[in-house]
Order: sequence, then C-alpha cells, then structure tokens
Amino acid sequence: MVDHGSKGVNSKVYNLSLTWSWLPPMYCSWLYDRPAGWLATDIQHFRWNGSSWALCRDSGWLYNRSQSASNSWSWELGLACGNGWHGTNGGVYVKKDGQWKGGWVWSGAEYVIYNTIAGTRSSATEPAPPPPAWINADGTTDATKLPEKVDVVGTDGMPTGVTVNLKELVTAPALDSGNTPTDPAGVVRKYSTTTDENGQTHGVEDVTLTDAYRGRIDPRP
Repeated sequence: MVDHGSKGVNSKVYNLSLTWSWLPPMYCSWLYDRPAGWLATDIQHFRWNGSSWALCRDSGWLYNRSQSASNSWSWELGLACGNGWHGTNGGVYVKKDGQWKGGWVWSGAEYVIYNTIAGTRSSATEPAPPPPAWINADGTTDATKLPEKVDVVGTDGMPTGVTVNLKELVTAPALDSGNTPTDPAGVVRKYSTTTDENGQTHGVEDVTLTDAYRGRIDPRP
C-alpha cells in the first residue's frame, strides 16, 4: 500500500508465510515460521507522469533477520517524487523446498499533495490513472507485459534522463540470497511475537526504512 501524512509518503508491503491444507469441504491456513533469510520483500515506488507510471525508488531485496512468519516493511519516503498520483508494486517471496515462491502485487493509486508547512493532505483534483499496463485485474503482475524501458523520476517528480528495464527488476530473488550478515544504514527492525488461535507463538518483524536508507534505485543526489 501507499499512504501519506505529516512526514510525507510511506510505501508499505506485508509478507506473510502461511501453510495451506485441504480439509473438506474447505481450505485451512496456518502461520508458518521461516528461518532468517527465507522471507524476501522488494518495494518499488512509482509516480504517474501524466501518461505512464515512472519509477521513483526501488528498495532492492530485503529479508527477515530472525525466525518469523510475518514481515511488514514501511519505507519513509518523505517528499519523494513530487506531488500527484503514487503507487507501490511490492515483491513478496517465501523460500520453500529450496525455491522462492511468491510474486508482485500492485497497491492501487494514492493521490499525494504535500504541504510542507502545515503537513496536510489534499483530495485529488483529477481522476485516478489506470494501473500500469503490466498489472492484472487482481493486482498481480503479468511478467510477459513488463516494459524494458521505464523512466526514473527524481525527488521533484521530473525525469532524470535515466531509464530502467523492469524485466530485470521485477523478478524473484536470487536463489543464494537472503543471508546478509548486517543491515544497511537506515533499516530499523522491531521484533515481537503473536499467538494464533491454536495457541502457537510465531515471530513477527516490523521493519522501517528511514530516510537514510538507499535503495537499488534511488535518484537522490
């Protein structure tokens, strides 16, 4: 999801590990803890430029650092990309049987006009733009429609002259990834637990990417 308030724009992605079983006449699911490095999340933040969605930031792949069943990621983007329509494409994957399982989900569009003095938000003055052409009706990503050339915009929302190939960015993590020894600057983690309806305790990581975090795509000077 994408939202904004007194500190500017926030992009948020949730990664939940579940196991499913068929118990006639229905499917049932349970939280399922995964080791450190087995939950992977990537946040891509876009801005509508009037005719298409341009990329503003890409966090790159980030992973859980403790055994957990749930990861939430919130990227404090501040005044990133300028005013207008914003959206997030979130990549969420879980490692299972030595393979990454998951995909990418679109947030929908959020209209952002940030008043740097009052810290207020305004309503949209124009209709919401359509989702990116590579997004399916259910919000998932159609990899066959990913463009090879997408503009990157700066903090003012204007083109930087740089383009990226989304076919190379909107993928699963590398198979040998996930075992990073330390976090980069700007990553703040909060660890907790939750108890499910069966009395089982599961790990939870709530992670904030502050303004100090520099992602894979980050046009700031």
